[in-house]
Amino acid sequence: MIELVTGAESLPAGLLVNAAMIFYVAGFAIGGRVALRGFTLMGTGFYIAYYAVVAAAPLWDAILASLAIGTANLVGLVRERRAASLPQPPGPGLG
Repeated sequence: MIELVTGAESLPAGLLVNAAMIFYVAGFAIGGRVALRGFTLMGTGFYIAYYAVVAAAPLWDAILASLAIGTANLVGLVRERRAASLPQPPGPGLG
């Protein structure tokens, strides 16, 4: 088993992958685009942490790919939140 050394304790590296998986599954199970984006963004953070510590050297290709996916996800989340806060035009026949 691969272990992370954090101070005087060791932590199984698989814990980061399991945490990421839980956030991904929760995002898809709960539904709603904002929840999906939020949970997958948190899961991506755990994957990045895992890629940074699982090998003798950080897995930079995987980290950069996850950062790109996380950034796109964050941009989409901000755009959705911004669009939701704008006033909506009246529907047909109401204006």
